[in-house]
Amino acid sequence: PPSPSPPPAPPTSPSPPPAPGPPPPELPYGGLLRNKHCGTYWLFPDKENVLTANDCARIAAQRELQPYFSWSPATLSCYACSEAQVHNAYSAPVNGYYIYETAAFYEVPHSPYPPPSAPPHPPPSPPPPLGSGLLFPGYFCGDMHWPVTTQVRDPSDCAAEIAADAEWRDTSPYFSWSKQTQNCYTCDPTQTAARIRRNDGFNIYRTGDYAAKLPSAKAVRRDAGCGRLIARDAHSVKACAAATAAAGSLPFFAYDDASGFCFACRSVDDQGAEAPGYDVYASSDFKIAFEDIKAWTGTIKPLPAELGAEGAAEGFPRVYGREVRLRRARLAAGSAALLAAAAVVWRRRLRGAGAAGGRQRPPGVGML
Repeated sequence: PPSPSPPPAPPTSPSPPPAPGPPPPELPYGGLLRNKHCGTYWLFPDKENVLTANDCARIAAQRELQPYFSWSPATLSCYACSEAQVHNAYSAPVNGYYIYETAAFYEVPHSPYPPPSAPPHPPPSPPPPLGSGLLFPGYFCGDMHWPVTTQVRDPSDCAAEIAADAEWRDTSPYFSWSKQTQNCYTCDPTQTAARIRRNDGFNIYRTGDYAAKLPSAKAVRRDAGCGRLIARDAHSVKACAAATAAAGSLPFFAYDDASGFCFACRSVDDQGAEAPGYDVYASSDFKIAFEDIKAWTGTIKPLPAELGAEGAAEGFPRVYGREVRLRRARLAAGSAALLAAAAVVWRRRLRGAGAAGGRQRPPGVGML
């Protein structure tokens, strides 16, 4: 007889629900929308140098008679907004813009909302942890004759000395230090690119990984790039952040100290590619002055929503590919020129040796 069929498998238990993600950060008091901007075009605020959201609310309520306003603690610019302008608000992740309800601070004429009392300010969040910062072990950069300081116990003390000086802080994203000599040297991007190998314990470090106030501490992805080329002459990370704000307040940008190329990115994966020397930064980590952004508005146009063919040609993979090919061509041309010069010297030496040999021939040699 046929064997009986096996019993049905017991029902599987339903998979557990996914773990809830972290709650979104709380809005500031009176805040309605995070990283949004409303009002007139951002080059023309209703008032500048407004120190608090409360002061901006007073301007919106008493002078502009508007139910909303946008304000940033980084730029200190105040914009009064109508309800229609709030509906048409645009993204502004750079510089920490928020849209607020005016009635949370002051009673707007014809507003049904009474002004509530302001809550106490929350305590500041702790600083982010810093990385090791080691960039080139066994190498030295800087001016060997002019150390920043001597008898430095560890790299963090060297970085602290650099961060304490305004000139060094702006021009020295790297430094070299030796455990043996305990000397500390500042390095600009050119000096770092021309680094030399040393056998007395020197290493090259990234200053920003030890000093949280420096821009290089805020890189979200190392040795990679993204986005579209917007500037070829950004002299610092902060200048690239200002250019990115002028290009439309994109949330990320990529920058290379050696070339000065600056790319604005809609995300870290927007035309992303690995690229030694480039780093990707979050725009919201930089507090950019209004004048710094205004300096780029004459040369940078806001990026369109779609890149198109022209945008793809200026995308990071293609631009970086062209840059690498150009470097290789220059290296090949330099090598060819060096070989050609060596060949000329070699031929001159051969001719000189032949002439000298002809003069020194003994009598009768080579003669009939």
